[in-house]
Amino acid sequence: MQTAAPETAINEAYSQLSTVQGNALLDYGVRMIVIRELCQALLTHFPLSMRADIERSFRTRIERVLEMTDDNVFPAGAQTAFLSEINYFLGTLGKKAAT
Repeated sequence: MQTAAPETAINEAYSQLSTVQGNALLDYGVRMIVIRELCQALLTHFPLSMRADIERSFRTRIERVLEMTDDNVFPAGAQTAFLSEINYFLGTLGKKAAT
């Protein structure tokens, strides 16, 4: 039964790695939520004319990103999340100015 100890050590290492990666992903996710909400708060305070310019610039930049992904498409879930974020910010840009 000499193989049990190495297998146990490997399983424990995988478990620890999974925990570390999971925690890192959660940390990254909460940072992104904060950045997203900060951007929304900032955008709603800009005048409509400025937001229209920002929207045009944003759309141009997104088109460049999409062109870069023509050969290397995002996985389906990532593509959905990407488009969802784009629509979220486009919606924010179209909201009435904050009072």
